[in-house]
Amino acid sequence: MFVLLTPVHNELDLIDELANCVLNSSLRPDLWQIIDDASNDGSEQKLKQLAEQHEFIRLKRLEKQPEYMGFHISEVFQAGVEAAHPEIEKADYIGFLDADIRFAPAYWQRLKRFLEQNPDVGIVSGVLCAKNARGQWQVEPFQRKDNPRGGLRLVRGTCFRQIGGVPYSRAWDPVMNVKARIRGWRVVTLSDLFAASVRPTDQRFDLKSGELSRGQRDWHLHHPLLQILVRALFKSLKSKSLSGWYYLQGYLQEKRRGGLQLPDPAVREYYRKERTREWWRIVKARLLGGENPHGLIPQIIVPEEKIFV
Repeated sequence: MFVLLTPVHNELDLIDELANCVLNSSLRPDLWQIIDDASNDGSEQKLKQLAEQHEFIRLKRLEKQPEYMGFHISEVFQAGVEAAHPEIEKADYIGFLDADIRFAPAYWQRLKRFLEQNPDVGIVSGVLCAKNARGQWQVEPFQRKDNPRGGLRLVRGTCFRQIGGVPYSRAWDPVMNVKARIRGWRVVTLSDLFAASVRPTDQRFDLKSGELSRGQRDWHLHHPLLQILVRALFKSLKSKSLSGWYYLQGYLQEKRRGGLQLPDPAVREYYRKERTREWWRIVKARLLGGENPHGLIPQIIVPEEKIFV
């Protein structure tokens, strides 16, 4: 069984294209659980029509919609998991799909086949693209080959249940990745499988609010202050902007106000120690050559047919 979870908030202009992608998929979900996150633009009515037309589509309505970033997105997915609980408990695969993601008919089939061929992999995703200033589809920055993205991932059912489902977190998808690794699963991004975002990630925020949020997230994940200082320095040097300062500010503000940190001790230990080991592996690969197991996906231009055909 394949269960697909999709949160929707005021996406009326995106629903038709989203539905066409899912309906035309060569691996159609047995249950498509849509979570309407307090939409007030007519999305609810459109989604109800879809659910009436297709038996495999189910809709759950939430009435409260706080900030996008923060903990709320994890609460939305948790509500979807709860609504689909009987199916989730026996599902072979659980997919996570953002409403602004578009993909080829074979996208989910390809992810499923990869999991079938690699029984040690618990989570897999493709690579997310968005249009650049020239109108070309380009791989979004900062995607690692060992960190599958959140809103276009497929999770093996056994892995999903072992790690306790979707965590309450500012960073629900990286935390799922870490929990899977701790349990002995590999997590993988397929660098030759592409999906497209019709609303690029960075368009949701300006520079300041985006970096403040990332700093808050890394406090939540127990990143040590030394790692934060190094990352802030590199952010500012690379972008020649105040991005590093905003990032550090977000971290320190969250620290001062005693913001909630992830309670799982194994995940805390991972972020405190394993992230530093990852940095050393990256440095070693750059200095001595050889494969970087944490390498970034190159920001290449991707022909449209490679995404949608």
